Formats: sequence, C-alpha cells, structure tokens
Amino acid sequence: MLFELLLLNLSTQNIYHGKLKNYSLQTLQNTQNLIQLVQSDEDENKQDNEGEGKTEGENEDEESIEKILEQQQNQEEEEEFATPYNFAEEQEIPEMFKINGYFRTRFFFFSNLPRLPENRYFNPNYVQSRVRLDPSLKISPTLSLYGQVDILDDVVWGEGINGFTQGEILCDRYNEGRNFASCSGISRMFALKRFWGEIGSILTLPISLSVGRQPVHYGLGIFFNDGNGFRNLWDDAHFGSTRDRISLGIKPTEKFKFDLGFDFLMSEMGETKENLVDPFIIPTIKGDRVEFSLYSGAIYSTSKSTELYFILPYINFRILSELELALEGNLLTGKTNLIPVFGNFSRYSVSAWNLAGRIKWETGLIKLILDGGYASGDDNPRDDKIKSIAMHPDYNAGFILFEDVMARYTAKFGENVDKLFGRGGEYFATRGGVKGAWFVMPTVGIFPFEAIGTYLSIMSAFSNENTLIDPVSGQPAFGKTAKKGLLGVEIDWALKIGIENFEFGTQLGYLIVGDALKSALPQSKNTFKAQLRFTYLF
Repeated sequence: MLFELLLLNLSTQNIYHGKLKNYSLQTLQNTQNLIQLVQSDEDENKQDNEGEGKTEGENEDEESIEKILEQQQNQEEEEEFATPYNFAEEQEIPEMFKINGYFRTRFFFFSNLPRLPENRYFNPNYVQSRVRLDPSLKISPTLSLYGQVDILDDVVWGEGINGFTQGEILCDRYNEGRNFASCSGISRMFALKRFWGEIGSILTLPISLSVGRQPVHYGLGIFFNDGNGFRNLWDDAHFGSTRDRISLGIKPTEKFKFDLGFDFLMSEMGETKENLVDPFIIPTIKGDRVEFSLYSGAIYSTSKSTELYFILPYINFRILSELELALEGNLLTGKTNLIPVFGNFSRYSVSAWNLAGRIKWETGLIKLILDGGYASGDDNPRDDKIKSIAMHPDYNAGFILFEDVMARYTAKFGENVDKLFGRGGEYFATRGGVKGAWFVMPTVGIFPFEAIGTYLSIMSAFSNENTLIDPVSGQPAFGKTAKKGLLGVEIDWALKIGIENFEFGTQLGYLIVGDALKSALPQSKNTFKAQLRFTYLF
C-alpha cells in the first residue's frame, strides 16, 4: 500500500509539475489507469478492515501517507501549476549570432563655405549616407568574434551612379577637406573594416585576450577615437582609430585592470620596407566615483629611424550624482622620419601636447556642459622640430570652424606635400581635428522627454601660433601673416526627436570669423551650415 501511494505521488508530481519531458498521451492514460487502480484497492481494504482495530503497521503506514501528502501539498504551493499538456518548460536560448548597427542619412546646406584652390566661397548642398553593420558571433560563454562592415560609407548621393563606377575613383585623398575617409585603395561601396576575436577568460582566470583588426578608443577620444556610435554633440564621426592588435587584459580585482599588448602599424611588406610597432601598457583604477588610467606606449621602426613615446593620462571624477568631470591629456615626444623632411636634417624631433576636458551637470530636464581643449601650435613647419599634432578628427569641437573651414584650408597643405613627396600629407591636413588652437564651448540642453530635446552651444576658438603656414614653401598660404587671437565665434543649435529606433533632428550653425583668421585670408565671410538628420538604429 505504501509503495503504491509513493508511485502515485511520483506520477502525479511528474505530470502536473512538468518535471518529465516529452510525455505521450498513452503515458498519461496509463498513469490515470494506475490512479484508478490504487483508489479501487483502497476501497476494498477499507471494507475488509471495517469493525476491526488497526494494527501497529497500519498506523505507521497511515502516518507515512500523511507525511507524503503534506509534502506534496507544500510543493504544489511553491511551484507554478502547469496543465497536463505543458510538459516541457520553455527555456531561453542564448543568442549566438546577432547584427547591430545603424543607417544614417544627412542633408547638408552651406552658405559661404571656402573652396580651394580657386580661393573663393560657394554654397554647396549635398546628401551623405552610411550603413554600418556590427555582427558578433558568440561561440562559447568566453569566446566571441566581432566585425564591422560599412556600406556606401559617406558616399555623396549621385556619386558612383553614372555607369556604376566605383565610389573611390570619384574622390581624391582629401576631398577638399570634407570629412571622408581616405579613398586610396579602400572601397567606399562595401568594406569590411574590422574583424577580431576576444576571449573573456583564460582557464577561468581573470585574464582576457583580444586579437585582430579592432577599434581603439580611450578617454574623451582626442588621441584614440573608435568613431563608433553617436557620442559627439555636433555632427558625426567619419574616421575611427583602427589597429591590428594583440591585447592581454588582467583584472585581479573589480577596481583594478591592467592591459598590455602590441599594435602593428606598418609592415615591411609595404612601401616603407620596415616594420612599425607600438607596444603599450594601460593600468586602470576604477572606484565608485573616480576612474583613472594611464595609457603609455612607444612607436618603433625596424631601422630605429622612428622612436616615439606617448603618455595619455585620463581621469573621470563624479563629484555628485548629477555632476561629472573628465580630463584627458596627450604628450608625444621622440624622433621620427615618417613625416617628409623639408630641410638639411634626417629626422624630426617631436614634442607636442594636447589637453581636453568636460564638465557635465544633468538632471532629467536640463543638461549643462562645458567643453574645452588646447592643442599646441607650430609656427615653423619647415624646421627640424614638430611641436603640434591635431586632435583626433572624430573628436568634434563645434559644428563648422574646425569641422569644415579649417579642414578645407589644411587639406590643401596635405595635397601639396603628397604631390611633392608621395606621402606624409595626412599630418598637415587636420580633417576636422583641433590643431594649433584652443577653444571653450558651453552648452545648455533641455529635454522635456527622454527622447525629445534641444540644445544650444556657443564656441569661442583662438589660435596659439600663426595659422595657415604652407609647409612646402614655409610662407603664409595666402601671402598674409596670421595673428594669434580669435579664430571665430560659433553659435550652434540642435533639435532631436526619437521615436523607438528612429531618430530625427536638425543642427544649425553660424560662424562669425575672428580677426586671427581674417588676417590670414584674402577675403573672409561668415559661414552658415544646416544639417537635417535621419538615423535608424538596429
């Protein structure tokens, strides 16, 4: 009797609590028959025992049965009831392969934008798009593969359509300073730009490994900027720092991490006929309110003609829950001949530094931001000293001055150097990065809803050395000596509206040219820029 009740108890639990998988209807019917059989047997035993006293064994059986029924009742109260046909509980299957990314389209409208080499102003209107795919494959809990593919990468609408010619043959290396990636040898229609693998843990130890061509971002992004996402307040990222890298990460505690590795910058199989590598080390300390890291690296060539060293300190300090302070510095020193030599010397002596900071205070409704930065200048690009490097072009300071005006003027310098030496022009073309100047930009944002808001910025920028010096001739680009002082004041306004995965908006900017820039140009006009923005995230 006790054995039969145990079997009944097990059967009913398995059926009604979904513990057994893939039950057939026949199995269910057999179990129901078993229940009826046990109940019939109980009735017969009850009739036989009527009028007779209970034995000691029967009392023990009855107590055991009561305990079993009590345990079953308690278990039923704890578990979620399931119908007899809900035999298999649904389990969440981990997503092994997924694709994230975005599609963005921008409509540009300009008034009084500089055009070179004609040295005149024009009013261009054009449209750009980009499709970016970020696929990932999770092979195991610790091993993953990542990639990045760009389709129609900032190709202007109408280019590459006539005769279905490739987009890269329709643009030169600097594109009049427009914010395009280099066209040389890179397809703009479809390009696999990055692909790398990551191991999250090696032998269950707190050690990670990444290998392959991968994005690199650090701090505020003034030296290394991966160009991912939409972190810029104004305009977009167009370039991105990419490295062929082997990196090892060690995290002994939750608040301390230690990264080290190698970047491969050039190969002896290329034009330089020598290897160029960048070993680096990055200790990071992260507390509840403070994060500090120190990116240190060195760039060596096989012939030792290049020996550069850089230090990138970064600190992020959350003073209050709403108030945050971030600072990043760049110091580059050493010697190199990667840049074409203009004088009677074999290589340059490098000593340049940049600094950027941000103070941000935000609540649910109001955002107050103060951005500022300084990039050392060089008033004599023909001597044996390099005293200036541009901030990364994807660190956007403002909307017009550095992003469009200064980018177009310095693009001409880069073209002249490339025509003369065949290389090195990218150092002299800022592509929108801040160089030889400093700026301050306060911003006020109002967001009555999480996805709807507007913000206003006023940026003032100043040159700290003479600007627009042609490195080939060593003379002012337009025959006029530039002054130190105000490059311009820029007033920028934006509206942002988000609906699910869609984002619509507009950005407007007006640049008032300052005396330092006026003195370097044969003519100068204030510039207006408008941008309509459409973005779909997936």
